[in-house]
Amino acid sequence: IGTASSCYKSRCGTPRQGMLVNSSRAVIQLSIHVNPGASLDGLDRYSHLWVLYVFHQNTNVTREASIRSEFQRRSAANEGQKDVDQAV
Repeated sequence: IGTASSCYKSRCGTPRQGMLVNSSRAVIQLSIHVNPGASLDGLDRYSHLWVLYVFHQNTNVTREASIRSEFQRRSAANEGQKDVDQAV
């Protein structure tokens, strides 16, 4: 329903806990296709907000895919070993 922008231009140097860095700031801008009044209605009654996001500019996609396939290969091998152990 919108986009988030922060003062950081790359992931390098981005703090894991932004609240610990006073100069760390971000903005969520709602899309013009969203009715802001209805979207934010009642939000002021809450002290916290969960933001769900997608990293659309992720530079580790290839690396993560190879790690995932290695994990799946090892899991399959472990399942086969369990079957052999149970048969003994």
